[in-house]
Amino acid sequence: MKPFEQNSASILPRAAQFTLGIVLLGLSGCGVGLCVSASVCSSTGPAPRLAFTGNSDSTALLMDRFFDELDSAWVLTGECDVELGEVTVGGTGIDASMTTPCLDAGGGTFEISIGYSAGTPRFEFLRYQYGRKQVTISQTGVPEIETYLYRSRSTHTVSTIDSAAQLQAMTMADNNAFYVLTDDIDFAVEVGPTNNITTLGDFWGVFEGNGHTLSNIHQAPGAAVPAGLFGDICLGCSGAEITSIQNLHVTNLSLTATAAPAGFIIRATPTVASIGLAEIHLAGSVSGGAVMTGGVVGEMSIARVTDVSFTGNVTGTNQVGGIAGLAAGSNIFTGVRFSGAVMGTSQVGGIVGRGGGNFSYNSVEGTVSGSSTIVGGLIGRNTGGNVQYCRANAIVSGTSRVGGLVGDSDSDIVDSYFLGTVVGTTNVGGISGLNTGEGIYRCYTTSDVTGTGVNVGALTGDNSGTFSNYYNLATSLCSGCNNAFTTAALSSVQMKQQASFAGFDFSAVWTIAEGVSAPTLRWEHD
Repeated sequence: MKPFEQNSASILPRAAQFTLGIVLLGLSGCGVGLCVSASVCSSTGPAPRLAFTGNSDSTALLMDRFFDELDSAWVLTGECDVELGEVTVGGTGIDASMTTPCLDAGGGTFEISIGYSAGTPRFEFLRYQYGRKQVTISQTGVPEIETYLYRSRSTHTVSTIDSAAQLQAMTMADNNAFYVLTDDIDFAVEVGPTNNITTLGDFWGVFEGNGHTLSNIHQAPGAAVPAGLFGDICLGCSGAEITSIQNLHVTNLSLTATAAPAGFIIRATPTVASIGLAEIHLAGSVSGGAVMTGGVVGEMSIARVTDVSFTGNVTGTNQVGGIAGLAAGSNIFTGVRFSGAVMGTSQVGGIVGRGGGNFSYNSVEGTVSGSSTIVGGLIGRNTGGNVQYCRANAIVSGTSRVGGLVGDSDSDIVDSYFLGTVVGTTNVGGISGLNTGEGIYRCYTTSDVTGTGVNVGALTGDNSGTFSNYYNLATSLCSGCNNAFTTAALSSVQMKQQASFAGFDFSAVWTIAEGVSAPTLRWEHD
């Protein structure tokens, strides 16, 4: 995933420095009150003082940590250690890290305003506008601590949920609904082990998971109906407000549908608004009907999907994806991950079966298989938008138009790579099976490629786009390769040398353990 967290300084905490100083001085006969470092001198050795205070503290009442556009800004307050200097304020919930002085007042305090939607710093709202926002503070040598504040709007009606019954009773078709999960919910315990949910209607509001977990959701309707917890997201919503679901974990999910679509969210298809799905992590299995099956969403459009993952198995027929079955329109997939097996007939992908939009910082591990055409490690059929900074390590198989990253592509594939194997008949390639759009730039593959028909290649099966700076491992199997789209074949030694990859940006995009391994994307290590 693409990281948003900040790392703490990798040095001894101040309290540990003090303790070590006293031990050393005690051994050398120094008196009490002396120390090695003047910055941590103390006659008693108190722990560093760093904490949020007032309503900024995570222990404050939930409703006291809500703010809206009428507030303009949130005044973040806390206490700090004057001797350790400035306080760094960061976290995923604000747009940029800032420092603020630790003042002498009150023995060491700080105060900084965070704008609702303007100023510096301000609250981040690209991933989702409303809901929980993480804010962190740190000082040199002191571990980072966090709190959560809740961005809303003045028209929202905020309700809390701590049971399966309350969740199933949520109000649908209401732009002002704002639900906050305040406890984990085990549906097997509260309702029963099987068929323990009723699909919700058209949800227009905000569902804030608050980091909690829904477990043991099971639905197998039997009749010819779709399966999923959320039926529709913003299908008939009005206005330009963003409907969102975020900060939620789901474990042991089991959905079996006999009709389309199928997914934890059945449809997310707004007509006039947009949808935010962020920090949603699911594990389990989803089995769909004839079309549009996804681990997270069956059918979607006009959505921003950020830091979303699915671990497990997704099975369907046509348009089957580890995250989304059909993603029509302009979608954005960032930091999305799938691990497991995706199985279908046609238009099958590790992230999306068929769809358009921009795909970046995404990853797939596992198996992606189709019994027919258009199968890709990331995307089966990409109908528009770029693929960049992505990777897949998978076994990808199908018949025609089978690719390590994209089965059938009409857009750019940039700064991405594929590991694993690709097996098909015609139009088979290590990066793309059929490339009818833009081009492939700064990509490589170490995959074994096997095809039995025409248009089989290490990089792409068939192509009408352009290439530049693309590479493959010379020792990889390329059985049945017969096209003219050759790559720059590198030996196993060259594959581990930065100098081999002309055009690759090793300062900002790529990194390499020289002489040890092939290049990887920097975001994988952050």
